[in-house]
Amino acid sequence: METKASQLVLEDFIITNSTCHLKEFQITDTNINKIRKKQANHPVLMDYEIKKANDKPEFVIGIKVVINPDHLDGYAIEVGGVGLFTISKEMDEKEIANLIHFSAINICIANIRSYIANMTSYFPLGRFNFHAIDMPSLIAAKQKEKVSAKI
Repeated sequence: METKASQLVLEDFIITNSTCHLKEFQITDTNINKIRKKQANHPVLMDYEIKKANDKPEFVIGIKVVINPDHLDGYAIEVGGVGLFTISKEMDEKEIANLIHFSAINICIANIRSYIANMTSYFPLGRFNFHAIDMPSLIAAKQKEKVSAKI
């Protein structure tokens, strides 16, 4: 089936910072498998910020992902990135907000997920992919954070 192009255009995605640490461990098949299983349950923290140009159909999403912030066994990863987007046609604010919150943020997460998988593929524990994100929950938490900041 032929696809239809979205009005949302990803102009570029840039990694702005990146660290990946792995605690020293003895490499054995048993040890690697045990750590991989533990690692799947490590917390994934995420935050994002949206900046929209006032007079142009352009916006930027800065995103940060931190995996295993307590440096337990396995990878401890921190990656930041910036997605640069344009909107290809005139749209109302509600349509733009939907594109930003349900498409653009997901595009940024997918880019960071891919970057992390590629980066960790060179490490002894192999490729790491973090879990799928519950977007409504993430967006609700961000809105709650904004309301709390205003109080």
